[in-house]
Amino acid sequence: MTRVRPWLFLCVLAAGCAVERPPAERGQLRQAFPMTPMAPVQLGRSVEAQLGSSVAGCRVPGFVAGAPGESATFLFLDGGTWLDAPIPGQWDAGGVGVAVGCEGPPSAIRVLTSGHLGAWSLRAGVSELLAAGPAVEAIERGPRSDTPLLLEQPSTGTVRLEMPTSSGYSSLSDVVEAPSAGAALAWAPTGEYFAVGDPEAHLARVYRWVPDGGAGGWAFDAGDVMGPAGTDFGAALAVADVHPNSGLELIVGSPSSAQVFIYSEVSGLASLLLVLEPAGCVSGSFGTSLAIEPTPIAGGTLHALWVGDPVNERVFRFVGDAGQAFTSASFGEEYFGFSLAVSEQNLIIGAPLYSEVLDNAGAVYSVPFDTVGIPSGVPMT
Repeated sequence: MTRVRPWLFLCVLAAGCAVERPPAERGQLRQAFPMTPMAPVQLGRSVEAQLGSSVAGCRVPGFVAGAPGESATFLFLDGGTWLDAPIPGQWDAGGVGVAVGCEGPPSAIRVLTSGHLGAWSLRAGVSELLAAGPAVEAIERGPRSDTPLLLEQPSTGTVRLEMPTSSGYSSLSDVVEAPSAGAALAWAPTGEYFAVGDPEAHLARVYRWVPDGGAGGWAFDAGDVMGPAGTDFGAALAVADVHPNSGLELIVGSPSSAQVFIYSEVSGLASLLLVLEPAGCVSGSFGTSLAIEPTPIAGGTLHALWVGDPVNERVFRFVGDAGQAFTSASFGEEYFGFSLAVSEQNLIIGAPLYSEVLDNAGAVYSVPFDTVGIPSGVPMT
């Protein structure tokens, strides 16, 4: 997901959906998408908490949500239990909850969160400092327990790799390629490579693991995919099989141009397969966040792709180039879809400016994939 701060878009929210592309520029997405309302399952607990600025699924039923406005991170376990995950000495320092993650089996769940000193891991009330130094603005868990955790520190242009162990994490190597603030991270589901977005340079950089005895036992073969100049191409990333083209695809969000680009699996020179655009509105936020349904579409290998469009208060579900849009039940200015994640068979949606009870307290939605539009979960008390 992107790391753009939700409050940067406050001036845009009032404008809403005011610009329409000429039909010839919409590509294959000309149909009017039906809207299915969703209701939040979790609300922020204080004014300006901005719960839902970041969300991440766990390997077990449950997810983590960040509330950077109150420097807090919360763990939601299946069954309706919300656990506050405090970090000693961090409450007033800022940065907590800007990026979150979740790791480990049911008996040893780790909550991962950003902080002003780097990133933190919390398990059973015990905190561990990871990536000490500059603030971490993106966290990406590996697809398997034997693939590293990625931590992005844009102020130093560093992506750190931390391998999970039974006792904590072991640093493997740093990748220094100057990712800009707002960069995104994504692992290939096979664990063979990961991608780093650099929206200031409008590119996505792919690192393929080559077992040749390099740092940490691996070396990195980097390849770049360049996007349109003047855009924030690379603000959101995903890797999955979402196109009939054989193999995996690299999916790149460019919210400032309201586009999502789908490329053939990056191996040498990538080819552009498809550009997704929303029908009608193009007020610069489509592609802010991305998520992949874990189960393939019936009868095939393709997965559905979810795309956040928070300025226009909606999320899209695409199967190939066919899409459907979903909104929240409030129809208010809540920045619905700013963050997206997957928890087992549920889509997790962050709406950090939700204000029905408290101004900008934020909200989180949890929607089962098999009953899209029907919320599940238990409110926090």
